[in-house]
Amino acid sequence: MQDRVKPLDGVRNFRDFGGYRGSLGQIVSEKLFRSAHFGEPSATDKAFLDGLGLPLLVDLRRQDERQRQPNIWPHTAPVSEAAEPRVTVIAADGDGAEAPHLALLRRPDLDAEQVREYMLKLYERMPFDPRLVGLFRLWLKGLGSHGAGVVHCAAGKDRTGLAVALTHALLGIDEATIFDDYLLTNSAVDVAARMPQIEASLSAYAGRPVSAAVVKPFLGVEADYLARALAAIHSQHGTIERYVVDVLSVDRADIDALRRTFIV
Repeated sequence: MQDRVKPLDGVRNFRDFGGYRGSLGQIVSEKLFRSAHFGEPSATDKAFLDGLGLPLLVDLRRQDERQRQPNIWPHTAPVSEAAEPRVTVIAADGDGAEAPHLALLRRPDLDAEQVREYMLKLYERMPFDPRLVGLFRLWLKGLGSHGAGVVHCAAGKDRTGLAVALTHALLGIDEATIFDDYLLTNSAVDVAARMPQIEASLSAYAGRPVSAAVVKPFLGVEADYLARALAAIHSQHGTIERYVVDVLSVDRADIDALRRTFIV
């Protein structure tokens, strides 16, 4: 699918992660989307997103992230008091503490290898983070009943990357393709072009210069990151499906509904 990445004006990394063929069949396209936040969409972006008719949005961000960059799409207000909102928005409550990586950036001796090690440990913990466990559960359960949706975090790469990998695995997509879709972030967000802007922003936050070498492991994705998360799942639960049932409390009926909905 040549147009997997949608070139929106103010929404980064928005892309269709359907359309792949797996062991169970073809996954439908134009029903499964992943993205960065929706805090800066243009009017054209909003019209395009409205046209997709997505009934479900799951926001994986922390509370402080949502407060700092509140989504201005979707338009969740009902047309009338009797009408239901067009998009069901799911986001976690509470958890207003500072994001751990921001505290890490203030370390005066921080180097690229420390950042990379931080990212690997983050991915190892991510499948079992109680806040994310609840959101992953609502995403996978919600898809079966809503029939289409978009999952996102701040940059649409780490938390979103794992949510998409879990979805793909349940839909029979092979691991090589799962990793290909995950790594597509690096070209979808044009990491090289955005590096100066992010470097300046993080330097201002840290109160000291932060080098491009330190920024790069934060800004892009690496196969080793996702591999660490999947290894933790396999080590503790044997298979992704077993993890989804045991940890996420997504039962077999939910998995069957997901497959009926998205596999043709």
